[in-house]
Amino acid sequence: MLDRTSVEKRLSTMEIPTLPEVMTRVIEAASSDTASAADLTAILQCDHAISARILRIANSAFFGFQGKVDSLRRAVALIGFDTVRFLAMATSVFDYFSGRHQNVIDVRRFWMHAVGAARAVEMLGRKLPGIFSVEACYTGALLQDMGIILMALEYPTEYRKVIEIASESPLYLTEIERGVLGLDHVEIGAWVAQAWHLPPLIVNLIQHSHDEPEETVKLEPEYTVVRLAHSLADISGFGFDWVSPESVLSSLYGIRLGLAPAEIDDLREALSEMQEDATELMDLIVLEK
Repeated sequence: MLDRTSVEKRLSTMEIPTLPEVMTRVIEAASSDTASAADLTAILQCDHAISARILRIANSAFFGFQGKVDSLRRAVALIGFDTVRFLAMATSVFDYFSGRHQNVIDVRRFWMHAVGAARAVEMLGRKLPGIFSVEACYTGALLQDMGIILMALEYPTEYRKVIEIASESPLYLTEIERGVLGLDHVEIGAWVAQAWHLPPLIVNLIQHSHDEPEETVKLEPEYTVVRLAHSLADISGFGFDWVSPESVLSSLYGIRLGLAPAEIDDLREALSEMQEDATELMDLIVLEK
């Protein structure tokens, strides 16, 4: 095992590129329950590259609209604020991380899992209206595991060992990471989120994203929602094949939110049916780069 102090020292000297201003503003708007479609549109219009990509995707065969979608305002009207928000977040965040090369993690699969979790948040928001901040949970679900990529970038040899152990062990991924590297992707993800000056709730959602169920009982419902969303993504086929799905945790967190086991099964089934569309949309985001 690497010495934790040496790992922390190396990470503290790691240069974390500053987030582009537009990406920072997109994350802030996407995480706010007061930001409107007009607010997000105004931010996106400041970045012509992202705006153009969103419009190309909106005009793709995936959506199949008749006539040209020629403005972000029209895109919001046709495909909805939630989808435009997702495209804005996914394109900006995906670009940031895909530009940092590593060959340990399947980045496309990584983002598929994040997309599955974000979609699960949307479903939970419709099922439990007014219970939690959908916007904050959506952003937290997308960014929760970004520490995995950063660990693979800084410690590729050690993280291959993590994957090797995880593929054969029932242990939680964070336990394996701590055993090999001395710390886990949750700690690193929260550290980066703080360095990026993300909203405090997003930082905390990342920091507590793998707490044991009993440790989150007294926390806001957002923590339970993000945990449940990622668990649903795992058991619905969106996760890595080397991470053990946490089906038991889905029931535990679902019950805490007042959901019956049958309702959890319905959510899992509905999310599983979204895989094909999510894959196609993810391919569009990658190809339109």
